[in-house]
Amino acid sequence: KSTWAKRWFDTVVSSDAIRQEIADGVYDQSKNDQVFEIYHGSIRSLLEDSFFTVVADATHLTHQSRAEILYIAGLYGAEVHAFVFTNLAQAVARNSARIENRVPDDAMINMLAKYEQTRVELTLEGYDSITYISEVS
Repeated sequence: KSTWAKRWFDTVVSSDAIRQEIADGVYDQSKNDQVFEIYHGSIRSLLEDSFFTVVADATHLTHQSRAEILYIAGLYGAEVHAFVFTNLAQAVARNSARIENRVPDDAMINMLAKYEQTRVELTLEGYDSITYISEVS
């Protein structure tokens, strides 16, 4: 998701990048409160400064995480467009092939378990659009 976002958009706020900066790597969850305080604050700042497009780059597999983005966008009258990557086999294969920043197997299993419920919930949450992406090159 992050590689795709950076390829197509100029302004990307990444929870993993913030975690990399302030914790012991992208998978260190010990500072998540701080990570998401910075993450949401950065998104607010950019919207406040009238940036046209801001990508909130995180997995957003919980309703609560998505609701926070929708709330922030609403404060600034911003549209919210969701991008859903549908090729789970490709995601698993790409992750397995990584040398750096490989998502641990238990975390991948946890994310995959939440995926279908997330797809259902997205359709009910009030996005301006939902784009389903089946292949990433």
